[in-house]
Amino acid sequence: MLVFHSLRVLKAVRASLLVGCLGGVGSGLWLGAQESSGLPVSPDPGFERTMPVSSSIERVPVYFPPELPPLGAIASRRYGADILPPGRGMRSGSASVEAAAGDFVAEFFYPALALRISEGGGYRSVPESIERYRVTRDNLVRDLRAVLDQVRELPEPDREARLRVFAAEQKPALAALEASAEKERARWSYRDQAWGATRTGRVRIDDPMGFSTAELALLVRDVAYFQDGLDIWQRELLLEVARDVAVYGTPTALSENPGWLAFHPEPARILLPKLLPEALASRIARYESLKADVKRGLYETLLQTDRTFFAQQRARKLQGFFESQSGTLRALEVQADELRRELCRLPEMRQLVAPAASPLSPVLAEQLQTIVADTRKLRQVTASAVDGIRRRETAFLVSYRVTSTGLEYSVWPRNARRFPPASPPNPKVEAVKAELAGKAGDYERALQTLASRYQALRQAVMETLPNAPQAVGALLQNATLVALQHERVEAQQLYYQATLEPGLSTAQRRLLLGAAMVALDLELPSGLSQAMRK
Repeated sequence: MLVFHSLRVLKAVRASLLVGCLGGVGSGLWLGAQESSGLPVSPDPGFERTMPVSSSIERVPVYFPPELPPLGAIASRRYGADILPPGRGMRSGSASVEAAAGDFVAEFFYPALALRISEGGGYRSVPESIERYRVTRDNLVRDLRAVLDQVRELPEPDREARLRVFAAEQKPALAALEASAEKERARWSYRDQAWGATRTGRVRIDDPMGFSTAELALLVRDVAYFQDGLDIWQRELLLEVARDVAVYGTPTALSENPGWLAFHPEPARILLPKLLPEALASRIARYESLKADVKRGLYETLLQTDRTFFAQQRARKLQGFFESQSGTLRALEVQADELRRELCRLPEMRQLVAPAASPLSPVLAEQLQTIVADTRKLRQVTASAVDGIRRRETAFLVSYRVTSTGLEYSVWPRNARRFPPASPPNPKVEAVKAELAGKAGDYERALQTLASRYQALRQAVMETLPNAPQAVGALLQNATLVALQHERVEAQQLYYQATLEPGLSTAQRRLLLGAAMVALDLELPSGLSQAMRK
């Protein structure tokens, strides 16, 4: 009886108070329903939340961006862009419902936007306010890249001085842009996502062994994306903590030689040369040690804060930690500026954005590069065509995959069983399937053409090695890796400038890093299931 009485008391409290968000839910425990007048909820002054709070609860996917790879690393891209040769049964790529949000993959409003687009299979378009944000952001990126091109040949001191002047010129516009991004994040996020949206249990500082590192990492990532009242650099630092927890189990762990450096702006990483000057290696170690102390303190504060029920109290505790560490964080920023000046002078760092020479002759290397680009373009065009059908045919649910061997798809009426018992064919469904079959046929014929071009290239390579036919496969594999590197030159250049170019402001670095992440066009992860009010 005592248990039931406690539950009734808890429900009464929750019905009478508009709590910003719950601290988490136990395994198998659903978030309680709460009646609402439908009026917007304003968690912070100036931020109007337009996503309504209602009494229905359902499972929805929570989409997070892909992890940013280290500068210089090759990662899988959307639509299986790395698949060569065509049609050889290698790993296939897929196009997800939230692909329309791909241009905002570096923004902290990406999870909320991806959910809105994919919600209920409606394939809704990007909101007008976010489209305006895109235009402003892309114009600022264009202006910054133009100045970087202008100063590229200047001596280092002159280049840095010119960039600092331009950083001051862009400061007001970038501040307004970041404020706009935070407004969109708060506007489109559901209230129940604010703390521990994707975990199934409540993490406790006094019982950390009861939860996996994956659950602990999800907690930190949820806070980074959904907690109101945080600055963008605080969210970035939380993302780095989440990655450390997922990899090491704790943000205090420092690998002896991870091969990469977690750098600024977070969550950027750079591959380090195997041999570094002793003085530089010592400075990097001091930077990592100081940053590890900050991340450890942040993580412990986060776990302690997780025991607090009220959202405003949690926000105050987090802000209190960041304020107490302001001097250390400033020291980290100064150390990062000193390190990037030294790192960018190393020839090995320049090679990260300068692909190796192809082992093929210039003519054959250009042919292979064209095949790589045409393969990627074909898959993107095919996915765009199917997305157009999905947006048009709102009465049906359409899922598809663009693979290395063909276009796979399925169609069924909305609100109908996906695998119904035997029944007469639905004429409208069959019409959509016929249209998709036409797209699949066009795609397969184009793949066959690409395969023929690749086989012709392979024959040409064999003719250059008449005495070593067994070496042709390895030679083409190496040449393909070089071709893939060349395809990423622009993205890697943006990544390099964001992390290592002296003279830029932190806001400019974030701007370039976001552009690099979009240009990398990484595979978008599937959504994580979450119980949430709708």
